Amino acid sequence: MGKRILLNIGLLLIVTLLGVVAWLEPGKTPPAPAQRLTTLQPSAINSIRIQQADTPPIELHRTQDGWRLVAPFTVAANPFRVDGILEIAQAQSLSAFPANEQELPRYGLSPPRLQLELNDQSIAFGDQNSLEQRRYVRLADTIHLIRDNNYYHVAGDATTLVALNPLPPDAEITALQLPKITLHHAEGRWQVEPPDALTPDQINDLLEEWRHAQAIQVERHSGDTMGTDITLSIAGANEPIHFVVVDQPDDLLLVRPDLGLAWRLPAASKETLLRINSGQQSTSP
Repeated sequence: MGKRILLNIGLLLIVTLLGVVAWLEPGKTPPAPAQRLTTLQPSAINSIRIQQADTPPIELHRTQDGWRLVAPFTVAANPFRVDGILEIAQAQSLSAFPANEQELPRYGLSPPRLQLELNDQSIAFGDQNSLEQRRYVRLADTIHLIRDNNYYHVAGDATTLVALNPLPPDAEITALQLPKITLHHAEGRWQVEPPDALTPDQINDLLEEWRHAQAIQVERHSGDTMGTDITLSIAGANEPIHFVVVDQPDDLLLVRPDLGLAWRLPAASKETLLRINSGQQSTSP
């Protein structure tokens, strides 16, 4: 091996060693770990309560089947929205200072904009620090500044926390009554009326569409609803689920009068869920 090659290898080793030393920065004190808003771990949180001014409280409980809203509606919760709330427990405190009762109004904390309870841990949300896009929150005797996006996980109507799926997770449908077709599972097979309405493959496709249907959004709905009734029976449920279908030009509403909620679905759902545009189904391809 030539002297020039050996010299290049030696220089490369020296440069590499210097780079490692610079990266390790011997003698420099490592930065302190980021301060978290609470010591709660998201996996340890089993209850959530949100209280906003002049509105009924929103309450959610963790169950063996996932998170559920228990007030103001009793319905499955949107897991992605709930995860955003749980992450607030571990939000980074960007700065903190003692809470002075006389100065709480200055930070929008007397009264607070909203109160969040994670288990028995209470967090009050105040005003935004608009210059830094941060939010004042009070935890016990301390005011913290956290990133403002945390606030928008809890601010808003309770409908934003409702699961976008009209049916419960892992629902096993045992009966389905549509405007023109009725399905009933008995003796290990599906019974269809009228008998030639759907092939076995079409039945499976229809049930899968219902199991995985997902709304664009969930809305409050009150008063009388003019539309078509649909009934589904779910294995293990004490009562069937009743929807009122409201066919609109650009989308489809599935209204649950018992909950005062409506799931707004894409227009394509008229065919996939209701067979509205297909007319009488044939057993031939």
